[in-house]
Amino acid sequence: MSTLTIRLPDVTALSLQDLAHTRGPGMGTVQATLIHQSPTPMVDFLFLDFDGVLHPQYDGGPTPKEVCFCHLPRFEAVMRQHPGVPIVISSTWRQQFGLAQLRGYFGAGIAQRIVGVTPNYPAEGPPRLHVRQWEILQWLQTHQASHRPWLALDDSQGDFRDCRHRVVFCHPWEGLTEHRAAQLHKALQSSDMPRSGP
Repeated sequence: MSTLTIRLPDVTALSLQDLAHTRGPGMGTVQATLIHQSPTPMVDFLFLDFDGVLHPQYDGGPTPKEVCFCHLPRFEAVMRQHPGVPIVISSTWRQQFGLAQLRGYFGAGIAQRIVGVTPNYPAEGPPRLHVRQWEILQWLQTHQASHRPWLALDDSQGDFRDCRHRVVFCHPWEGLTEHRAAQLHKALQSSDMPRSGP
């Protein structure tokens, strides 16, 4: 018996039963082996905020424990559709918790894709707007990735200026709603994502 390797995009017009009984010229029955191919990611990094994204912001107080990470299942469901995209934590939670602790909030399949955290804007630096954008660009520069396409999921529009086209913005009091999750999915698979510059 010969073995025929067939990649999933090639079998859309054939049933599994058809494949199982495929015969090649001068050969016996061909054993078809299906290989699932993940799509090539259009985005090389996702920079992730927590407050106002994975759960709503609460004006004047901390987010209640029962609400924290209420949108996490929705976020992880989207990211499972884009398995080739690493995640960098840009949330201020990185200032209170180490990388291992931050990964602990996520399911195993997503946690292992969290590759780092963005740097903090130096306290002795001059006052500036768009701090989140600065931190993301610094991380990219440090990792020789300034030319690579990236996306941010955030709720703070005031933290971005030149890079707003690279951000999926959530409403702070809502977080990652189904509508925003659909926007994230579309942005992650978009071939129009710029590949260089801010």
